[in-house]
Amino acid sequence: MEITARVRQSTHPHQGAEQARLARHIVLDVTLDGRLRREAGDALCRPATDFYELERGDVEGDATCRKCIERAARYGVRVLTASAPAVAPAPKRDEPSDTWTITTRNGEEIARVEGATAEDMTRAAEALPAVRANIKREGGFARRRLYTSELTPADTEQRAIEGVVVAHAGTAEGCAPADATHPDVVAARETLAGLRPATLTEHHDTSEPTDDECNVRGYVIEPRGHGRVALYWLEGGRAVRHDDGWHGPCLDILADKMQRAGWITVKMLRSSLCVFADRPAEDAKPAAVGQDVEQPAPAAPAPFRSGDRVVCGDGNVRTVEGMTHRTNEPARVVVAGGAEWITSECSAVPACLHRSAPRPDVSGDPIKTCARKQLNQDAGVFSDEGCVEAYDCAVQAANRAAEMNAEDDAPTGDPVYVWDLLCVEHRDSEQQVDTCEECNAAELLDAVEEAERADGTWRGGWIASAPADEALFDLGENVEQGALFASDHSAA
Repeated sequence: MEITARVRQSTHPHQGAEQARLARHIVLDVTLDGRLRREAGDALCRPATDFYELERGDVEGDATCRKCIERAARYGVRVLTASAPAVAPAPKRDEPSDTWTITTRNGEEIARVEGATAEDMTRAAEALPAVRANIKREGGFARRRLYTSELTPADTEQRAIEGVVVAHAGTAEGCAPADATHPDVVAARETLAGLRPATLTEHHDTSEPTDDECNVRGYVIEPRGHGRVALYWLEGGRAVRHDDGWHGPCLDILADKMQRAGWITVKMLRSSLCVFADRPAEDAKPAAVGQDVEQPAPAAPAPFRSGDRVVCGDGNVRTVEGMTHRTNEPARVVVAGGAEWITSECSAVPACLHRSAPRPDVSGDPIKTCARKQLNQDAGVFSDEGCVEAYDCAVQAANRAAEMNAEDDAPTGDPVYVWDLLCVEHRDSEQQVDTCEECNAAELLDAVEEAERADGTWRGGWIASAPADEALFDLGENVEQGALFASDHSAA
């Protein structure tokens, strides 16, 4: 039977414009049975009862909920989009494109880069030497999103990106397509030249690959911010652990390769899924082959980048627009509005790899959790009823939990909402990683089955009482003890 669904909007009283844009869900027309259980009227991401309000009318356009989209592709759900009434075709509008022009303060174009968001554009621009030179010279750069009418034929063609290999089907080699232009990823790819990169799509799930992804093999680079990357090795589309007898040594090879190029790696545990490596200082020298690797001292903090949040000398938090470097003057930070502050008087607001800063009233350490979480592992906001919201970023989940507790006037020592990572092995159940009922149930079942095999049987009591380091019976030199349990009783 074909499984169909429609796109519908969810709302709640505190919903902002950005949340509303991302709250277009895929709602089922029929019941979905199997590993994921959903009733008709439920969204693929969670049941309808978990929403404040899930509107009944279909909305035009595509869904924007990432989890709904991933599950629709995984479970073969066909989404029926609402069609507009037949009218005369309207003239084609001049819409914004994903191409940006990067210019100097005088308006001279330096380069053109691709980016669906301003953050993507910034990463792509800062990876270009010409743009970095302009940042040193002018303290920043100007940018503008181009309209489709302004694009040239060269802009619409598929362009090769320096340091990465991007395929035409929305894939990238060695990283997710969204990270292809990240400067840390580009540098890590150059270091790992000669090793096999994995070909990834934007939605590749390394903990539960689809049938089409089971042939993917190679390394994967994930940027973690501030010069750090996480390196994974995939076999059969799945990330391998360090203690894997066959493929675990691949992680050691990645770590050795990075160390010899001057990167600082973090010691792995047996259960590690990745290698953490910090980008070396500019003057760090790679080790020669066969030479013991000496870990260089950590590099000095890099200058603030455009978009960073800093605490200025007056104690207020502002957004960085660039840096200035004038002769015989200290470096200064240019903040929103054009004001300049001496760099030594500014301090960075702690942020995660998604450049999200935690609220003062969050619990735990979401920044460290965000950096340490596994690839494609989500963080959720939990109440007594289970997971109510899920995010890619642990800081966003922690902030949302603190925000909801503040709205409900929950006491500090007894919050209504808490945040935690979701269990990777049972993502569809959306449970906390340390208290996953399915993981605990499997362990309990194994213990019960083991007890039932021995409890109340003569063999269970007899074997348990037998000495472990001695023979059970003295049968002589040429007789094996296994003969006692042979099915042939003719000797008796």
